[in-house]
Amino acid sequence: MLILKVDQGFLVVGCLRGMAPFLACFVLSCVSSTVWGNQHSESSIYLDNITRILDRLLDGYDNRLRPGFGGPVTEVKTDIFVTSFGPVSDVEMEYTMDVLTINAECPMRLMNFPMDGHACPLKFGSYAYPISEIVYTWKKGPLFSVEVPQESSSLLQYDLIGQTVSSERLKSNTGEYVIMTVHFHLQRKMGFFLIQTYIPCIMTVILAQVSFWINKESVPARTVFGITTVLTMTTLSISARHSLPKVSYATAMDWFIAVCFAFVFSALIEFAAVNYFSTLQANRELRKAAAMKAAQQEAAASTTTTPTTTGGIPGNDGDTTS
Repeated sequence: MLILKVDQGFLVVGCLRGMAPFLACFVLSCVSSTVWGNQHSESSIYLDNITRILDRLLDGYDNRLRPGFGGPVTEVKTDIFVTSFGPVSDVEMEYTMDVLTINAECPMRLMNFPMDGHACPLKFGSYAYPISEIVYTWKKGPLFSVEVPQESSSLLQYDLIGQTVSSERLKSNTGEYVIMTVHFHLQRKMGFFLIQTYIPCIMTVILAQVSFWINKESVPARTVFGITTVLTMTTLSISARHSLPKVSYATAMDWFIAVCFAFVFSALIEFAAVNYFSTLQANRELRKAAAMKAAQQEAAASTTTTPTTTGGIPGNDGDTTS
């Protein structure tokens, strides 16, 4: 602690080198003076002195240097208290935390979307000092060092089901470093996707099957059913992809929509096939009926014609003698 004498008072300047890589300083100003006629002018002098001292207090201080630089290994005890977690962006694959605003990457595998879960990592450590100079440890142990209150973990599309902590050592060309890691485990909520995608797809498939109950001769009605359901499934498949990154593989929702689309499209194709073969069969029956009618008409015409008969020559009923 450094005590500086100031005329009618004194100024106490204290500097603490804490357990984190920064310098915390505090200033305690205690000024005692006697009541003078020019008290206001003397107070301004004291304030000017304090201002000059504070301005020069951190001259030459480098915040990149660790606490106790040049001395023994500095142990940094850490814990995390999350006041706000979220939102989680599927497109950018990142999440946000407060009090310090941290945008951290969260690698996601969306094969089981929207029934997927993710472990979003948060890694921190010293990038300049190896373990021979700085060692990070969990202040309250691995189980209690990370606290996320229930009211701070409410997300729109995810449930924060827990978090796990670990520490690892990273070896590089410049030395060996301690990396602290926290994994926040998230489980996606299904409610939004049930309402927006799954239930409409199921209802569209049912509507496509209802068209089989309509008379096959009602071509306009069944055509409207088929085309409308196909267009509806196309719209649902496009809208389901809006909130997702453009991944190169199919998700569980993509497979579900593809199966629903296959049922709807097959219903339209089935009606087209039924209509084609029904028309073909009707034409065959018409041709067969026409052929039978022509045969009947020909037979009737043949029965109405009289056959030609042959007999004796008149006047030659008997032999004549000359």
